[in-house]
Amino acid sequence: MKKQQMFTSALVALLLLVLMVGLTQAQSPPPAGDPYAGNEAEAELNDIVPIQGRLTDDNGNPVDGTRNITFSIYEASAGGTALCSDTDLTLVTNGLFNAEMDYCTSDDIDGRQLWLGVKVGSDPEMTPRQGIYAVPYAWSLRPGAQIVNTSTDVGAYGLQGESTQADGKGLYGYASSSATTGHPIGVFGQANALQGIGVFGYVSAGAGSGYGGFFANASTGGDLIAANDTLSYSELEFRVSNNGDVYADGTYSNPAADFAELLPAAVGLEPGDVLVIGPDGQLARSTKAYQPTVVGVYSTQPGFVGGAEAGKNFSELNLSQIRKAPLAIMGVVPVKVSAENGAISPGELLVASAIPGHAMKAGRDPSVGTVIGKALAGLDSGAGVIQMLVMLQ
Repeated sequence: MKKQQMFTSALVALLLLVLMVGLTQAQSPPPAGDPYAGNEAEAELNDIVPIQGRLTDDNGNPVDGTRNITFSIYEASAGGTALCSDTDLTLVTNGLFNAEMDYCTSDDIDGRQLWLGVKVGSDPEMTPRQGIYAVPYAWSLRPGAQIVNTSTDVGAYGLQGESTQADGKGLYGYASSSATTGHPIGVFGQANALQGIGVFGYVSAGAGSGYGGFFANASTGGDLIAANDTLSYSELEFRVSNNGDVYADGTYSNPAADFAELLPAAVGLEPGDVLVIGPDGQLARSTKAYQPTVVGVYSTQPGFVGGAEAGKNFSELNLSQIRKAPLAIMGVVPVKVSAENGAISPGELLVASAIPGHAMKAGRDPSVGTVIGKALAGLDSGAGVIQMLVMLQ
């Protein structure tokens, strides 16, 4: 039997189709009006690679019949182990055939230079292997290549990843543990434009408990770090350690103005109430003038909350259910006040009044342990709410 030969004249078309499969799976569904939206071939793309070729004997005569043909893809032009292979019983008519190669994944065909090896029956694999070359617009998908959006449209995307499956990944970056030097980076974002954003996370309306950004660490190290020099981690600006410690080389700014501590409390308390320590050790509303067990004010909008449940924002807490109240012990806080001891002027010391949950001016020489703060605004008569600087003494 004469040696058989194959001429894979459609390899460029093969690579084009492979790349179309990868691109289509990474994109969103076609928009309304897309002329290709109803294209049946595009709608059924999968990981099967069609191959066309021409098979002849060593005299150039076309072969007819069925043949077991093995197709293999390599990352080298000679030698090495195949990345993936597939053997099919293929019908050959006048030398021409259409075959399908399966069992290759995106880990095998990822844009790098590859070679196709062909073996017919028990014959040795044909040489040389056929190079698989990228079509022009596939170069942007080669490993290490930059994907850049040159569109002038506002809000246009340079790269978009989408996942519709549970626990799926729209875009996945991985820094290999095999690196022994430097700082391998899974995902790197850089902004060179005015008010540009290197990495942006967004949760759309209706996403429920979605996260705009999420950082998790499965080891005992690996902190979240922000620095001026992202490669050497010099000039450290912000850091969250694996155990939750936070470091910031700057000012913490917050529109709220007081420091509060969540403590066990009686039910029915309200923001602005003057609070005391009750007989059971829980926070309660003040009820007496110059009450010596006074400890502060029920915070309206604390800027910092101590004693909060891990993983929950203050606004997410059901205070009546957990039987706790935010006690403002430092900073500026709104407080309920009464003019029962005379009009209150800015700068006067305040103590508990006889009206439950209200403060009044202290007058001269209040007893130690009765002062809760200093008025930052005045009240001429009646009752109301003013700003107070918390100053327990």
